[in-house]
Amino acid sequence: MAGGAQAGGTQHEKHRQRMYRRVEKTGFEGFSEHEVLEYILYFAVPRRDTNPIAHALTERFGGFAQVLEAGEQELLEVPGIGPTSARLLHSLLGIGRYYAHCKTSNIRFLRTDTEKEAYFSALFYGQSSESFWLIALDDRLRILRRAKISEGVSNAVGTSVSRIAAEAVSASATGVVLAHNHPTGFAAPSAGDIAATAQIMQALRPLNIFVLDHYIVTPDGVCSMKQRGNLPRYNPATGEVCYIHE
Repeated sequence: MAGGAQAGGTQHEKHRQRMYRRVEKTGFEGFSEHEVLEYILYFAVPRRDTNPIAHALTERFGGFAQVLEAGEQELLEVPGIGPTSARLLHSLLGIGRYYAHCKTSNIRFLRTDTEKEAYFSALFYGQSSESFWLIALDDRLRILRRAKISEGVSNAVGTSVSRIAAEAVSASATGVVLAHNHPTGFAAPSAGDIAATAQIMQALRPLNIFVLDHYIVTPDGVCSMKQRGNLPRYNPATGEVCYIHE
């Protein structure tokens, strides 16, 4: 019995070493979702075969992303997952979000498309529910402030025009960029998105604050209303905002 257990342990250690070398050589390229979970669990479960636990996690939650989005108590319901493993898995999404924030924390201006896409991708990293943000800018497109205006469920979010105006005025902004995410949708504005943007533009115009763009972020990419031709336009003669939704 002891010899069999030792042989099994040795075999498992060899498997771990092969996994370590594989990650060192190619990263996680070519890994299945359960293999990545298996690898992560090595650091919380040093002496057990984590492959069955990884399979149990994907079967319980449906996939790698869903495992990372699960709460600690939910994770603890999976056989083989203890408090340390649950805390590790639950922390990964927040760690990734913090990394994305740090990666773009040196962005002080929103001038180029590259800067904007990196900034908004980081802002909504790993978000599973919709939220609506205001980025206040000066004449040089320097970021003065960013504020979360509202947060909703996975497919709907409310906006507060008065809150947006208050934040923009308080920041002494001359322009603002709006942004929200579609966690389960397409990287394109809906008719409601365009109408809400027009309403905000109309409210800010008397304050001499202009809406410069509105970004929609999804897991598949970042969409600019301005680049798509969906951003409502100011009529310089009347000050009114007009738009045509698709």
